[in-house]
Amino acid sequence: MNSTVLSPILVTSLPPLSPTKYPTLSTIKRSLSPSLFEINTKKSLTYVAKDILQYIVTTAPLLAIASSDQNPILQTLESLPFFLASGTSLWSLWCLGHDAGHGLISPNPKVNEIVGELCHGCFCGTPFWGWKESHARHHMGHNHLTNDYSHQWFILPEAKKVSNEIESVWWMKLGYDLRAIQLPFLYFIYLYIGIPDGNHFIPVGRLWDDLKVNRNRALISSTITITYISTLIHFLGLSFIPVILIPWLGMSFWLFMVTYLQHHSEEGVLYTEESWGFVKGAFETVDRDYGEFWNEISHNMMDGHVLHHLFFTGVPHYNLQRGTSELKQVLRERGELDYYKFEDTKDFVGEIWRKWNDNWFFVNEDNVIYKE
Repeated sequence: MNSTVLSPILVTSLPPLSPTKYPTLSTIKRSLSPSLFEINTKKSLTYVAKDILQYIVTTAPLLAIASSDQNPILQTLESLPFFLASGTSLWSLWCLGHDAGHGLISPNPKVNEIVGELCHGCFCGTPFWGWKESHARHHMGHNHLTNDYSHQWFILPEAKKVSNEIESVWWMKLGYDLRAIQLPFLYFIYLYIGIPDGNHFIPVGRLWDDLKVNRNRALISSTITITYISTLIHFLGLSFIPVILIPWLGMSFWLFMVTYLQHHSEEGVLYTEESWGFVKGAFETVDRDYGEFWNEISHNMMDGHVLHHLFFTGVPHYNLQRGTSELKQVLRERGELDYYKFEDTKDFVGEIWRKWNDNWFFVNEDNVIYKE
């Protein structure tokens, strides 16, 4: 079984594809505190235990309500705050499974696999290994027009509201027309239907065309997730819907909202094979401040994402906030702070609603850099 985990060396040894006006990755790393790159297993597992407890506490009332003899309408009304709380707790666990996928829970690869299978494979209904493989490709091709994973990009010609590609394919046009109701379901479409990177449960799609993907290990993850979900359905019956599925859709909303806003901004650009560079792509990521409470419960996934994309196998989540402050100071001293993108996003629900409805997956042609 292949349990190899991407190491920080892989990232820092990337060829110097970025133009000289950008600092190199090694230059940035030398300017940051070495302690930012220290991965503490005990500290990480403390976060895991806390978030599992948080999920149990916020989900147990849903089970109690679903098991009661109350009127279904009253059950639904009473469940509403717990739907939100349980879904947000799942989102917190998803963030820790994300760290496990990057090898940031522990220096021990086996610990990362166990935590990943628990947080993602079980609680979050996400086949850990398949997701880990596709997500690594997202990081290795961030803001590349064709090589980026997770995000679709459709070039929008000048003065057009919908691209020709969308208008000519019926199911794409339908997806665009129905975009207002899609947000809670897009993670399901991504994982289970496989748009755009391939099905994460079975070997179908471009993810699996890569011969480096460990298919056997990925299928083990799929089996773990399917077994966990099937067991819950067996014991919960129809209560599976209010206790598990609806909070999962809440988590899905969180995940898509955060991911979309991290990688979409008015001034953001895309690169082609002729113009792309790893550091350039990383600095197209947007840090967003959702408010102290939401930043913390999301393990600084939103306000420390630029640093995460620069050192995605090096800096654990509990060092992102301090590391981002250091990164900004380094850029400030070099006169390069303009490379860093930040937006205050306290009204995050309003922000995703506006951007998703106005922009969808479109990017203006003027925002694509074809050549250096």
